[in-house]
Amino acid sequence: MEKVVLQWLYQCRAVTDIVRQCEILKDTDKCICKLVVHFDACELLQYNAELGDALLHSPGTIWPLFIEVVYALVSVLHPLPFLTSSSQLLLLMRLHTLPTLRLYRIDHVSDLSPLRTEPRFYSFVGVVTALSVKETFTEAACFRCQRDSCPENQRYIRLHTAGATEAMTMAESGCHLCGHKLTEELSQRVLTDKVYMTLVPRRALSMCSRACERYQGLQFVLRSDLCDLVRVGCECEVIGVPTHSLGGSDQHSAVRTQVEVNNVLPVLFPLPTITLSTPLTDLLQGAQSPWTLSSLLAYSFAGHLCPAGSYHRLKMAILLSLASLGTSDKTRALHLVAMGTDTPLLTELLRYGGSLSKRSTVHSTTFDLYGGARKEGSNIFIDGGALSLAGGGVCLVGSLGAMKRDLKDKLERSLESGYVEVSVPKRLGVSELQAISLPFSCALWGITRHTEASTISKSLFDRLGLVLSCDPTPCYEDSLSATITRHVLDTAMGYTALPLLSSDIITELVSRATTMEPMLEESAESLLESFYVGSRRVRGSDMPNTALDTMKAMALSHAKLRLRKTATQDDALLAVLFYEECLVGRFGYSVLNVSPSPHLMDSGDSGSIGAEFAGFMRGLLKRVVEFCKCSNPTALLREE
Repeated sequence: MEKVVLQWLYQCRAVTDIVRQCEILKDTDKCICKLVVHFDACELLQYNAELGDALLHSPGTIWPLFIEVVYALVSVLHPLPFLTSSSQLLLLMRLHTLPTLRLYRIDHVSDLSPLRTEPRFYSFVGVVTALSVKETFTEAACFRCQRDSCPENQRYIRLHTAGATEAMTMAESGCHLCGHKLTEELSQRVLTDKVYMTLVPRRALSMCSRACERYQGLQFVLRSDLCDLVRVGCECEVIGVPTHSLGGSDQHSAVRTQVEVNNVLPVLFPLPTITLSTPLTDLLQGAQSPWTLSSLLAYSFAGHLCPAGSYHRLKMAILLSLASLGTSDKTRALHLVAMGTDTPLLTELLRYGGSLSKRSTVHSTTFDLYGGARKEGSNIFIDGGALSLAGGGVCLVGSLGAMKRDLKDKLERSLESGYVEVSVPKRLGVSELQAISLPFSCALWGITRHTEASTISKSLFDRLGLVLSCDPTPCYEDSLSATITRHVLDTAMGYTALPLLSSDIITELVSRATTMEPMLEESAESLLESFYVGSRRVRGSDMPNTALDTMKAMALSHAKLRLRKTATQDDALLAVLFYEECLVGRFGYSVLNVSPSPHLMDSGDSGSIGAEFAGFMRGLLKRVVEFCKCSNPTALLREE
C-alpha cells in the first residue's frame, strides 16, 4: 500500500508542493515540520479504489500511512536537518471533492446522530449564520524529559487530531522510560488560529419555505489557514469529519456534535443551459418593442395574488430588482420601497418576489436586522442578521415607518457605506473589539404608508432609490376598479383577455437574467447623465445624488430581462420613466409632464403592453431629449 500512496503523490503532483514547502522550512528553528497537501478524492478513487475507500471511510487508520510515505519522500528529496522522525511531521491533507452520493452529504443535523455517524468525511453546503472570534490554538507541542538518566535527545511530540481539544494536546504526562514529569519546550510550540462557525442550509433562508419547517444550525471547527476563508453570510461547501464529545465535565452531560473541517470550498452555482425553452424563445422573438417583454412579465407576475394589470409598476420594479442580483460582487443591487395603503397585499407581492431569488430573509421581532454578539462558554460569537444573511438575495425589512429612529439612521449608514456594522457589547469582555463590519450585498425591500412617509428622512429615501407610490391617482381609480371587476368576471367564465405567462417561464427568465452582465452603451449613458444634470439644475436637492446610479442600475436590469449583452437607449428611457414617476410620487411635480401610473389602464386588450405603450415611449424620448438640451445645450443626444 505504501507503493500505491507514493505513486499517487507523484500522479497528483503533490510531491512538487512538498518539496517547495520544505525549501521554505529549511531555515526554521522548529523541530516540527508542517506540510499541507491538496488532492482530489474522486481522482484517488479512480486511481486506486481500495486506497480511496480507506481514506474516505477510515481516515484515522490511513493517515499514519500517508505520514510515513511523506516522511520518506522528504528524507530523500529534500532532507531537513531537524526532521529525524515521522512523529515530527504535521501533515494536513486537504480534500477538494467527495463523491456526489447521498452517503457523503449532510442535509440536516439529524444526519449526524451519534449512534449512526461514522468518523469519516462528509460534505455540507450551507450559509454561515454565526462565526466566533479568532482565538489562538496549540496545534503541536514538544516535550522533553529533564532527568539525567534518560537519553539526551528523548523528545515527545504531540500533534492535534480531529476531535481532540487543546487540553488533550497539552495534558501532563510522564516519560515512557522513567516516568518523570515532562517539560514543554515553549519555543517549539506551534500556534494557529481556531474559529467556530454555524451553518444552515440555504433553503432555511428563503421566503418560500413552509412555516412548519424548522432548521437547526450545525457547528463546525476551522483551524489554521481555513479561518480566513469564511465570513458571516457567505455560502460555502465544507468537507469535514464529525466528532462527538461530552458537553461538559459531568458524566451525565449531553453529547456535543461538531464537524472538524478539512477544507472549505466556494459554492459553484450551475449555469443555465445554453438552449432556451420553446415558450421563452417564442416570447423573446414575438416582442413588438424593446419594452414589450418586461411589460408582459409584469402583467403576468403574481396573477394569483392580484388581477393582471394591477400594481403593474410595482411588479415591474420587483422584476428589475431581482434581475439586478448578479453573480459578480461589483453588481449594484436595486433597492425598492412600496408606498401604499393596502400594506398586506404589498407585503405578499414582495414576499412572492423574494421567493424567486436564490436567498431571501424577512426582518421580524425574532430575526434581528443587524445581528449581534453573544458569549457561549469561553467563545464570543458574531450572529448574522437579516441584512448580512441575505447576501446576493433579497431582504424584506417590513414597514419602514414602524422602525425606530436609531434603526433608520443605522440603515442609512449601511446603505451609504455598503457594510453592516455589528456592535460588540463591552460586557462580553473584549475591549479591543468594539464593532465588526460585514458586507452589505442584498436588495433591500420595504413598505410604508403615505401617512408614515413624514417619519422617514429624505436622505434615507434618496439612498433607497426606487420609492413607488402604489395607490392609484383619482384618474386611475376607475381603471383599477374596472381591472379588478374584469378579472373576477373572466376568472368565473374561464376566459382571460391576454394569455398569462406561466410562473415557470418567469422563473426561468429571472434566473437567466441574474447571470447576465451587460454593458451600458454610450448613447444610454449619455441620456441618463444628461437627464440627471438637467434635473439637478431644475429640481435642486429634490433630485438625489444617488439618482444616476439608480437609473443606471435600472437600465442594466432591464437589459438583463431582455437577455441582452448591452443596455441601449431604450433601456435607459425606461429607467428615466420609472425614476421620474418615483419623484412625482414623492414631490408632486414632473419636469417631463409625467404622472404616476401604478396600474394599467382598462383597455381590454394588450394595447397598454404592446404598440400603445411603445408609442408613448417614443413620445417620451422626444420630451426627454428636448428637456436635456434646454437644461444642458452641450448634451449630445439623438432621437431614435
